[in-house]
Amino acid sequence: MSSGLERRSPDALARGEWRLFEQLGTEVFMTSDDRRRVLSLTDSEWAAWHGFQRGGVMPGRPSLPDMLIKLATAAYGMAVLLEPEPVGEELFAW
Repeated sequence: MSSGLERRSPDALARGEWRLFEQLGTEVFMTSDDRRRVLSLTDSEWAAWHGFQRGGVMPGRPSLPDMLIKLATAAYGMAVLLEPEPVGEELFAW
């Protein structure tokens, strides 16, 4: 019986999270440099992670767990920005 959860390789997981981050960054009109700064990456770290996204080797810095936290935190912030503002009765729907 399958639990519905599939195992993904660390590379596939990181690339998927990066794609989500890039998509949300596009939707909120962030420049490439804005995205780098949101993740607190140096220019060389940014370039290394971009190379990884294009099929290269996973960079060592920041570590995968740290990078996933950075990506998730940034993606959450961007998703909140994209949420429509509640109107009328939705303001009090608790």
